[in-house]
Amino acid sequence: MEIIQSILAFLEGPLNDFAWMYTFLPCAILGGLYLTIRNGGIQFTRFGYAMKNTVGKMFSKQEAGEGAVTPVQAVTTALSATVGTGNI
Repeated sequence: MEIIQSILAFLEGPLNDFAWMYTFLPCAILGGLYLTIRNGGIQFTRFGYAMKNTVGKMFSKQEAGEGAVTPVQAVTTALSATVGTGNI
């Protein structure tokens, strides 16, 4: 039993710290920088456009056609599904 506890302590301690700090974190940062440069920083250059077409249109009055969903209905449905799933 003592061997198993020492193995688990190693996996939860130094190996876990090494995997997150020296492997995953640099890969995530470098991957994000690569994609930002490769795509021309689209998350910064088109931020206003994205906000105008998501948050801006969410509160504008729109009529839904037959079988269509308005943006407010879509947001409230997604929110209720998320909160409902969290309560389960």
